[in-house]
Amino acid sequence: MPTLFGDVYPEITNAGPIQRLYAVLVDARMDLLLADRLIRQLSLIRYYWQTSDHNSAILNVYWSNLSIPTILRGYNMVPLCEELELRADEERLRTVSLKHDLDCICTLDDSVLELSERVEKSCGTAVKNCAGLMEEVELFSRGMDLPWSMGKPVFNMPWTGFHSMLHDSARPFSEAFVEVWSRKGLPVNTLETCRSLLLNRIAETVFLHDRLLFLRIQRRKSKRKGWERQKFIFECSLFLSAYYHQIWGGIEQLSRLIKDILGMRINNKVTISLGNPKFRAKVIAVHRDLGQVFVEERFIKWIDHLKVCRDYIAHQGTIVLRPLAEKLDSPPTRESLVEEVLQSEKWKRVASHTPEYHHAGILDQWVNVLFHDKHKMLRDDALILFHEEGRSLLFPLDAIEWNLDNYLHYLRISLELLLEPRQRG
Repeated sequence: MPTLFGDVYPEITNAGPIQRLYAVLVDARMDLLLADRLIRQLSLIRYYWQTSDHNSAILNVYWSNLSIPTILRGYNMVPLCEELELRADEERLRTVSLKHDLDCICTLDDSVLELSERVEKSCGTAVKNCAGLMEEVELFSRGMDLPWSMGKPVFNMPWTGFHSMLHDSARPFSEAFVEVWSRKGLPVNTLETCRSLLLNRIAETVFLHDRLLFLRIQRRKSKRKGWERQKFIFECSLFLSAYYHQIWGGIEQLSRLIKDILGMRINNKVTISLGNPKFRAKVIAVHRDLGQVFVEERFIKWIDHLKVCRDYIAHQGTIVLRPLAEKLDSPPTRESLVEEVLQSEKWKRVASHTPEYHHAGILDQWVNVLFHDKHKMLRDDALILFHEEGRSLLFPLDAIEWNLDNYLHYLRISLELLLEPRQRG
């Protein structure tokens, strides 16, 4: 069975800067018009980064395999790198990625794309098609506090308006808000709940979603560079904790909106939550179609996951990612680890140049590092939660998109059913 462990204070042993450079290698074996469009887009976003007020991000683009026609060389991109020839060879892709510190390889070659998961795992470089590359570049831009979307001209806007206009799923929420607001007889607090949910919380949640995906890019780069002390633990903890709080808060607001619009009489506000089976049963009694949505297996699985994470964050601690390793059949004793450190040439060299009163602290740290090194690491982003029902082993960075997709999905369905003639159970 895997084992989860870490230092007593892992937060203070991490260091390293946010990386401002995003480097991409484009496989030019594609239609000329598509290549022209891609380089225009990359040129535009690089110009935007360079001319921003704080000039916070840098984009480097390399090309491989084909000589780009002269017409494409006028965009002031990095010169062609014909030695970076791409082929479906995992070791070749890894070597090129590490040599040029590539954040992404863009290709339309299916045989190369099939290696994407293995390449990312081995060296932290993403392998994407053209659409995937643009998503990555946009996320990097937003992570550097530069609002940007290639598909819609909403860059340089405040974040609330940016996210409200950016996502196709946001427009129905704006329309739903107008519909709710136009209804007569709804109390002011209901209208305020609707406004806050649809016009503020959604944008804030999407902002946190994008920032977490940006941190995944930064963690890949840290891995590729071989950094031992920068996994962005603090930033991931901060944004993951806020992310779960925002989504759960949105579900609670939706619950109260459902109660008010359907005219449900519930005096105990604590029970007004879609995470509560009794409240879901009452919704079915009032609006059968809507209530059935919240007893589907997909919803139950998701809401139970959210509830466990939210309760932990609210009452026990923040989300701190830990390394996950294979459990050793015969773990080394502390005495054997101390002896191994004391016999090493590195210790003898350091100890001879360090005041004796520092030796105990250095020794403890080195013993912890040695214990870590004797394990086979499986993951470096695990979260273990202890709760009344037992414990859960989760990987929150893997669930970023899953959580947002479900959140927007159930908001949209709920509003559609709330604002049409209903069937009573």
